[in-house]
Amino acid sequence: SNDKLYTAENILIATGGAPALPKCSGEGAHGDVGRFFNTLDRLPGKTAVIGAGYIAVEICQMLQALGSNTSLFIRHGHPLRGFDKMLQSAVKNSLIQSGVNVVTNTTIAQVLKVEEEKENPTYTLVKDDEAGTKFEGFDYVLAAIGRYPLTAELGLDAAGVETDAKGFVKVNAKEETNVEGIYSLGDVNGKVALNVR
Repeated sequence: SNDKLYTAENILIATGGAPALPKCSGEGAHGDVGRFFNTLDRLPGKTAVIGAGYIAVEICQMLQALGSNTSLFIRHGHPLRGFDKMLQSAVKNSLIQSGVNVVTNTTIAQVLKVEEEKENPTYTLVKDDEAGTKFEGFDYVLAAIGRYPLTAELGLDAAGVETDAKGFVKVNAKEETNVEGIYSLGDVNGKVALNVR
């Protein structure tokens, strides 16, 4: 943090977003889908995907088609909750027919790293229920639960720029913030994700 003051007639806030991780304890849940594909040297034999959005659904079907035994963990009864009910059912059925194990009504409380083999550890997911239901033997756990805006360190409140409860910059249809001359675009305002790799 330097104490320099920058001024301009117009300012664009486009700091982007980052992959969100589930609020569960333990280690082993990876959230960066791009990193997943760029760092693995082999296809996981058994993969857990936490999330219900289109990225989670696409990743599950792709991994299953490539030969990974894939499970999708979702908090409610269907994936794609923001979409039409008929589409939700069709997608869920398609996942099941392709061999994906769809685990519904499940919130994960913990992701535990099992130290059987340090070089190739496995992971256990623990459900947030009284029994502490366990899902064991995963080679990789990928969280595809969304993104969060990179606004926490910007000091937007000092400039009077409004954000919502999640930290996304509030904008109108022209991408204007509540402060004249300050605009916001992309992941940081939550309207259109521009995270292209």
